[in-house]
Amino acid sequence: MSEMKSRGTCHQIKGGQKVLGLQFADRRVTLVSDAGNASEAAWLAYFHLAFLARSMGLRDVTLKTNSRHVVNQLTGRWKARSPMMRRYRDAFLATFADMRIEHTF
Repeated sequence: MSEMKSRGTCHQIKGGQKVLGLQFADRRVTLVSDAGNASEAAWLAYFHLAFLARSMGLRDVTLKTNSRHVVNQLTGRWKARSPMMRRYRDAFLATFADMRIEHTF
């Protein structure tokens, strides 16, 4: 069994733009955008982690994230209230339903 972790952050910078920081496995990506928030960054990092696991051919995988928000939406403990969060949840479950998910600190 393989374990992989993700993390997503969001910071506003001068001029109103936002920096979304994604960390998945040992990779780091920084995106500058006019939109976005920490929840979206966490979801994007989790998606990239799942895609990375698939591209490596891993099948017996546990994905871990520090985002309680993402895990609770995926497990159905919390509702995905916004349309964007529902799209993320539904797309993830349709594509990666066979992967285990866990919350880490």
